[in-house]
This record gives sequence, C-alpha cells and structure tokens, in this order.
Amino acid sequence: MAFVQSLIHFFTSNLIAILALWMGVSFDKYEVRKVLSHRVVIRALILSLLIVPVIGIVVAKVFPLRPVASGLIVLMAISPGVPLLTIGTLTRKYLSTSAAMAVSVMLTLASIISVPIWTAILGLVFPTKLEASPFTVFSVVFPKIAIPFFLGWALREFAPVVAKRIEPYVGKVFWGLIALVLVGLILTSYRLVGQIHFVGFAAMVVVILASAFAGDLMGRPKLEDRMLLGSAAIYGNPAVALAIAHVNFPSLKLGPAVAVYILLRVVTFRPYILWMNYEYEHRPARLA
Repeated sequence: MAFVQSLIHFFTSNLIAILALWMGVSFDKYEVRKVLSHRVVIRALILSLLIVPVIGIVVAKVFPLRPVASGLIVLMAISPGVPLLTIGTLTRKYLSTSAAMAVSVMLTLASIISVPIWTAILGLVFPTKLEASPFTVFSVVFPKIAIPFFLGWALREFAPVVAKRIEPYVGKVFWGLIALVLVGLILTSYRLVGQIHFVGFAAMVVVILASAFAGDLMGRPKLEDRMLLGSAAIYGNPAVALAIAHVNFPSLKLGPAVAVYILLRVVTFRPYILWMNYEYEHRPARLA
C-alpha cells in the first residue's frame, strides 16, 4: 500500500503538467487578450486571493479537526491557480475556455506573491509555523505549469496541425492518469478516512459550499461568470499545496489526501454544475 500511495502522490503532483500542456495546445492568445480587460479577472483575483483563504482559515479554526484535515483545508485554500477549472470549459459550450485560461494564468502568477504572505499569516493563526518563499512557489509554477503550457502554446502557434492532432490525445492521457489515481484511492481509502475523520470531511464540504456560494455571488448576473468564479473558488492548485507541505514536512506524503479532497470538491460541486446546465438550457435569453 505504501507503493500505491507513493504513486498517487506522484501523479497528483504532476497531473497539473499534463493539464497545462492541454491548456497550451488549446490557447487562443487573441481571445485571452480580450478577456484580460474584463472585470471578471479582477473579481477572480479578489475571490481566490482573499475570500477563499479567509473561508478556509475560519473553518479550520472553528471545526475540531485532525492535523491532516486542517492542513489540507488551509493549504488548498491559499493555493490559487485553478488550472483544473479549464476542464469544465472543454466540455460545456456556454463557458469560455479563453476566460478560464486567463483567470488561471493570472492567479498562477499571483500565487508567487500571495502564497508566501498567507503562509506567514497562518503562522500567526495556527501553532505550526509554515515556510513558503516566492522561490518555492516559482519552483512549482515554472517547471510544472509554465514550461508545459508554453510548449503547448508554441505547438499551437508554430505547428497548428500538430497541436490539433495531439490535443485529444493529451486529454486522454490526463483522464487516464485521473482513472489510475481513483483506483489507487479505492485501494488506500480506509487509511485516508482514518486520517481525515468524519468531522474533517464535513469541514471540507462547508469550505467547498461556502467558496462556491461566494463565487456565484461575485459572478452575477451572467451565467458564464457565475460558473467561472464558482469553479475558481473551489478548485485550488494541488501542486502548490503539495510543494508547501513538502518544504515543511518532507517525510509526509499528502498526495493521496489531496486527491481525496479534489475528488470531494468535484462531487460536491456537481449539483451546482447541473443547476447551471438547467439555467442555460431553459432560460438562455434571460441569462445572456
């Protein structure tokens, strides 16, 4: 089981690179340039860099949590970047992939400054002191996000035929690795449940719902902005969270626990997605 947990940790840490490559080959620089001037980007920055971390810290302080659950909640709350939200835009026609990419890029860059600030604040709020320098965050952002993203963008820009051909295969590799992680989680779930406990799962659900609600409010009235900011609020950057954990607790492999938290986020967020689909299909004129 230790080997399986190590594999889950490795895949969880590096799935972001595959997704960043997928984003790169789908990147439209002209559309993204338009989105960057939109107010939704500013709202996403306020939401993910300020509101979501506060929600995570408050919940972690209020609930009687075990260390693993408390650490998961606060680390994911202060780790923006939300590259995972682009998955939804690739499968839902009323969402803009360009908008999701623009928000993802801005939050990823902002995390280089915001994460060290929030780790310093966490040291004042919680007994455990955490360290996360801008270099620590950059060491994750550059090789695992920036390099594969710009590689994919270069293919789209200079070899568009190649980019178009490999785009679906990159997606299949990503989903295949997700499937492997899920299988590993099933095999090791009993240990993770014991580490997180029922109260920990309840606290995570509270963070997810509160964050999604905040995102929905800040995205009103447009359905696309509500969905985008709701996604930005609940999907953090697991690679950054794992990097902080590794710097401060080198022997602790949080990959499986982070994967469980991400899966819980996806499942908990699903009813909201169904609601948005219903809104789009039945009242498109009012929400346009």
